[in-house]
Amino acid sequence: MNYKKAIEEIQTEYENKLFGLAEQAKQEILIPYLIKNGYHFLTGNGTFYIYDRSNHMIDNLPKKVRDILELEINNYGNPCLGLWMTNYTNE
Repeated sequence: MNYKKAIEEIQTEYENKLFGLAEQAKQEILIPYLIKNGYHFLTGNGTFYIYDRSNHMIDNLPKKVRDILELEINNYGNPCLGLWMTNYTNE
């Protein structure tokens, strides 16, 4: 058995599931909040931001939004669900 290849396949499957879950949470929870408030979402380099049209960061997030973004993913490179989400620009 090629164990290296087996591990790579398991990791890829796991990552694809995490990206899918993050996308679902973004669609169901984050995007409605962003649209309602005219905010944008940016992620990268191990962090994420929500900011307004004047490029001011929004820190005071509703509990539901903060909880989903900060949902812990133990023992993996990106430690919270928000880091698995893709950017969203509210135009």
